[in-house]
Amino acid sequence: DFLVTGRQKNEPPLDKGLIPWLGHALEFRNDAAKFLARMKEKHGDIFTVCVAGHYVTVVLDPNSFDNVLNETTSFDFSRIRAQMVNRVFSLQLPSSNSAPERKWMENHFQGLNLQKLNSSMNIHLHNLILNKPESCCSSEWKVDGLFGLCYSLLFRAGYLTLFERDENVAAVYKEFRKFDDLLYKLARKSLNRGETEIVKLS
Repeated sequence: DFLVTGRQKNEPPLDKGLIPWLGHALEFRNDAAKFLARMKEKHGDIFTVCVAGHYVTVVLDPNSFDNVLNETTSFDFSRIRAQMVNRVFSLQLPSSNSAPERKWMENHFQGLNLQKLNSSMNIHLHNLILNKPESCCSSEWKVDGLFGLCYSLLFRAGYLTLFERDENVAAVYKEFRKFDDLLYKLARKSLNRGETEIVKLS
């Protein structure tokens, strides 16, 4: 006996790729952004692809993000979160009831507490952007791209919001960037030997 499952009419388009089981894994590994752009052009903002035996539904429609994230009953991050924590940090967290954890998140990151957090973040961003250094010699100017500038500002503002001190923030930022640049490879277990050594030292 075997079970045949049918697709519902309202399900997003499914693209299995040309190679059974492997699907689009090679193309996704080589250039994820280019692959997703091609799939969006072919299927629209929401689609499902096969990647190394896993069926992944991609949502690129910004108007759908809130609906997806708010669907906490049928859209549970617990399993994938445990996998990512294990892959990235080599930690195996004990399984537990998520209700207290969710309640803690609601208490600290919603309502009045979220307003306080946003206010603190806004103040730090304002200070970092508008406060000028004492010396502004052209020889000391630093040239950076828009992404680098925004990344640095958001990191420093977030760091100050969470820890309320700026000791060694430059060194922490440097190590964080090295780790963050390799995070997606950590999650996919695709680090080469040199990258593995960088992660160990970060």
